[in-house]
Amino acid sequence: MGCPLDRALLNLASMARPTRLDCISYIGPLAYFVTSCTLERRKAFITNEFCEECRLELSATSKGFGFTTTAYCFMPDHAHILTSGNRADASLPAMVAEWKQRTGFAWRRQSGGRLCRSQAPHEGGPYERPEQCSQGTPLWGTCPL
Repeated sequence: MGCPLDRALLNLASMARPTRLDCISYIGPLAYFVTSCTLERRKAFITNEFCEECRLELSATSKGFGFTTTAYCFMPDHAHILTSGNRADASLPAMVAEWKQRTGFAWRRQSGGRLCRSQAPHEGGPYERPEQCSQGTPLWGTCPL
């Protein structure tokens, strides 16, 4: 039957929460663009201190799960991440879930509330050639003030 990529891309504009593609395992040496929103679109990523804590957790979690995070951007109520698996067992859902748990604990310590939904976020794509994602580029990001 093949991968319904065309249908999925057409539905992105009308979907509040895009679904994962059934034909992709999200495991292995592929590159992904991830968007993860805060619960109820809370404005969590607005202080340098919290953004730095999230960046450190992202770096540690990525490495621990066999990923290289090439780029990220923290917006007030969501984060964009460009990451690539470095080994056959690199699991994007597991890595993102762990990062969300770690940053959620940090947010709860700071604010007393929840930061993330319990489900995994939408993962964009995998790109067929991860080497196009400039592996080895230092992490960069923004934290709007």
